[in-house]
Amino acid sequence: MNYTKGEWKVLSSPLLPPATIMIGNEDEEFIAMVGERWANADANANLIVAAPDLYEALQVVLSDLENEGEITMPTVGIINKVLAKAEGKEQ
Repeated sequence: MNYTKGEWKVLSSPLLPPATIMIGNEDEEFIAMVGERWANADANANLIVAAPDLYEALQVVLSDLENEGEITMPTVGIINKVLAKAEGKEQ
C-alpha cells in the first residue's frame, strides 16, 4: 500500500486560514486538512494522524493470529499505544 510515509502530525502555520488544522509528516508534506469549525475536529485530526500506526498495528495483529493463533502481549502493548495516539493521549 502506498501512502505518505513518516510520522504524521498536526502542523501549525501562520499561512493557514483561521480555524483550520493541517496534518503532515515530519518533512511537512501535506496530508489532510480539518476545519476546526466542524464538530470533533481535534478528535478527527488525532484519528487521521494515527492512521498509519493503526494500519501497521492491524498488520501485526493479523501476523500474530496467523502465526501464533492468538494476539501476543507485545502486540497488546502496540495496540494500547496506537489507540492512545488515536485518542490524542500520546505525548
